[in-house]
Amino acid sequence: MSSEISSETSRKKHLEKFQRGLVIYKLMKLGWELSEHHGDGYDLVGVKSNGTTEKIVKLELKAIDLSALKDNDTFSQNISEYEIIKSTHIIISIFDDINPQKHYVASIEEVFNRVKDKKTKKFSEYANFSDYKAKVNQQVIKSTNTTKGSGKAKNNRLKIDVGHKYSKIDKWVLSGFENKWEDLSK
Repeated sequence: MSSEISSETSRKKHLEKFQRGLVIYKLMKLGWELSEHHGDGYDLVGVKSNGTTEKIVKLELKAIDLSALKDNDTFSQNISEYEIIKSTHIIISIFDDINPQKHYVASIEEVFNRVKDKKTKKFSEYANFSDYKAKVNQQVIKSTNTTKGSGKAKNNRLKIDVGHKYSKIDKWVLSGFENKWEDLSK
């Protein structure tokens, strides 16, 4: 069992490296300058100049391999609290083995708004993304300053889960963001 989990984790990490190369290639063709980020919260930093202005994006990458789903046709990715605070955009790529199927490009705020619109209970108390992000930031600071095993109460997890049945992907919460590469410039 442990060997299977290790193999799955390794395979997923290599798929994410493959995705990173594809995304870098695509964005460079669109005029972005990119750099890898090796800390928590996002994977790539992109800069695009447009005359006198520059647009900077911090991209979190997620990859899903449909061929690894086995008998279950659902998939899920989560955006962690650190990713919510640090990144500006997410790119979720769907693969069938190594064949890219779709790429979903959205800002973290757009993902939050879509999930909130689906009436997800844990987000109902937030009026908007700014309020939610402020609460996430407080929680991250609190958890960073809490010693493991100190006996303090656990925080409510505020990560965003984005999952769905692949057979109904056209109704997925991110379905409107397929190949929206140009939205990174907005």
